[in-house]
Amino acid sequence: MGGRGHARCSVAHDKAVLEGLLDRSTARIDNDLAQCLLFRVGKEAVIQIEVAWLKSWDVSDRMSSIEKVSARVPGLPETPNLRGLE
Repeated sequence: MGGRGHARCSVAHDKAVLEGLLDRSTARIDNDLAQCLLFRVGKEAVIQIEVAWLKSWDVSDRMSSIEKVSARVPGLPETPNLRGLE
């Protein structure tokens, strides 16, 4: 798997933004995780990534005939198969 692209990143230390994200992801802000994050709002940051363009490719079919490193190096842990996780 490969990829390339351009994006713009911004960081915010904003309690209102954090409350909105917590409300959207947990359906409420009165749980332990939300309260912990809101208590530390000065230390927490929201990172926003705006993708301008993105291109990805999958070369696994072309690489399937290549011998795995684990076959050449004894005792090396097997790499998990990531196919289907896209």
